[in-house]
Amino acid sequence: ITVGNVGSGAGSGMVTVTDGLPAGLTAATMSGPGWTCAVASTTCTRMDSLAVGSVYPPITLTVNVPLGEASPVANQVNLLGGGSAPASATDSTTILPPFADVSSSDAFLPAIDLLREYSITSGCDNSPPQPKYCPSDNITRGQMAVFVVRSIMGGDNFSFTQTPYFADVTSSHPFFGWIQKLRDLGVTSSCGSNAAGPIYCPDDPVTRGQMAVFIIRDRFGSSTAFNYSASPLFTDVVSSNTFFSWIQKLKQLGITSSCGSTAAGQQYCPNDPVTREQMAVFLMRGAFNQ
Repeated sequence: ITVGNVGSGAGSGMVTVTDGLPAGLTAATMSGPGWTCAVASTTCTRMDSLAVGSVYPPITLTVNVPLGEASPVANQVNLLGGGSAPASATDSTTILPPFADVSSSDAFLPAIDLLREYSITSGCDNSPPQPKYCPSDNITRGQMAVFVVRSIMGGDNFSFTQTPYFADVTSSHPFFGWIQKLRDLGVTSSCGSNAAGPIYCPDDPVTRGQMAVFIIRDRFGSSTAFNYSASPLFTDVVSSNTFFSWIQKLKQLGITSSCGSTAAGQQYCPNDPVTREQMAVFLMRGAFNQ
């Protein structure tokens, strides 16, 4: 909640902000730099004058949302004082039901929720009343194309080359547009070739090695050069490994730690498949945490 002065003179006197929460929602915390807030009444006050064209530091109000809450809901904020006439503002918020198969104590929950809030995923099963995410399922190369392209393009509104790049992904394939765009962006080339030409292997699981390439190219672009440590950061990924530079950069940026360790040190497990919950963390840390 942000209060600004759009008038012709500086504000004066006490400013009171009250949030009228939608029915069913309850306040959990309410605070802001310089504000004195009471959670029980969802009210914050302050006395300092506000110059013309300036804004106070924002108030952050977090709420508890009961399962099954109607959506969307409208939230209204009222302002009194400061030498101004009373003012109010209203906005609408869509409440997404939680995934039925991801518990509130799941370590992957924040990344999975953010993935959904950014509309990068709607889950693996949208059956009402609660969708599912299938966190332990391996993610395929076809599904990965959708996740990566949406994170780069901000959604599904993009153009792509209409002539198929890959012999195993024709125009009728459900992931055709995203796989084509992934190739347009230079994020992928192919998984090999057959007599008909290059192939993408859309149903193959994504390995942790391949994931490193997807995430680094997602973050920096396909043609951007990047520096990385020449000394191996994982005992099972030596400099001759096909994915060495991308895995090194992934570690350097803090996008990954390891898959475990042995007496020799930390390991990355480049050939292991990536699950949907692991992918959520990789994508959020790599593409959005900048």
